[in-house]
Amino acid sequence: MQHFFSVPVGLLYSRSYFPEDSRQAVISLVEDVRVAFINILADAPWMDEETRKKAISKAEHIIAHVGYPSELYQNVTFEEFYKDLEMDPDNFFNNSMQFNLFINTHYLNELRKPVNRAGWQELLTLDPTEANAFYDPSSNTMQFPIAILHELFFSKDRPQYINYASLGNTVGHEITHGFDDNGRKYDLYGNLVNWWNVDTKRKFSDQTECFIDQYSEYTDPKTNLTVDGDNTLNENLADNGGTRAAYHAYLNWLKRNGDERLVPGVKYNQKQLFWISYAQAESSVDGRDHIAYLIENDSHSPNELRVLGVVSNLQEFANDFNCPVGSKMNPEKKCRVW
Repeated sequence: MQHFFSVPVGLLYSRSYFPEDSRQAVISLVEDVRVAFINILADAPWMDEETRKKAISKAEHIIAHVGYPSELYQNVTFEEFYKDLEMDPDNFFNNSMQFNLFINTHYLNELRKPVNRAGWQELLTLDPTEANAFYDPSSNTMQFPIAILHELFFSKDRPQYINYASLGNTVGHEITHGFDDNGRKYDLYGNLVNWWNVDTKRKFSDQTECFIDQYSEYTDPKTNLTVDGDNTLNENLADNGGTRAAYHAYLNWLKRNGDERLVPGVKYNQKQLFWISYAQAESSVDGRDHIAYLIENDSHSPNELRVLGVVSNLQEFANDFNCPVGSKMNPEKKCRVW
């Protein structure tokens, strides 16, 4: 039954295990990363001013659902919405059919009506137990389910270099999807329209070629398979732009709040700990066959190469670790769009 009522069940969990002060802390982090990304847009040298203004407006209009839309935390009830749905505790198959009929009727009734991008009814199929995050270009919204707002990705009681490197990086990743080779085709309201200057669009494509070439040269050490730079382009753009935004968001946090505590007995400073935390958040242990499957089918690069690709493109990383120019982590040629 949880699948049928994922929103109300997830909200009950959220109210019990995701206190409002934690939610507000996440909202603040999201806004910090948004501001950092807008500053990146403002400084992109290859954009014309008209397209830049539209891009900044689109970033400003992204709606972020942290856990759930704010209205659900204000004692909204579900009785009216679900009043026509009848469920039988002893008949799972019939319940499935009834729910499918109910939800499809709901969407049919919404046809031609204005879309409420901030409304909770846009999230009826969102699984609150999935530790993931999403960007929807057709509505220009981001979703951060409850499951990703805990443990590895966020805690309001731990150093912010960990939060910004993990959840902040995820936020930046999803924002950047609004400006990857697919998301950029949608405007601030999620309409599929061309809002790009012709010359700027050409320069965008030229910039992305660098990423295609870079990642196409990566070979996974476990499988000896080569990454498909074309297939992984949008995720690679999101990784690189999102991590840069998260890092600068953390620098802005430091300016406002001052240096925070370091890890006892560890020689690294706050900036270096950001990068270490970022790599830890992206790390995983995968078997050879699984990695091979991902390289052949997934739109993401393998995790190890995602990290190495990003940090080798960001001069900020090289500066923080004093990497010599021309070294693997500080190559003379770096790729950048955002």
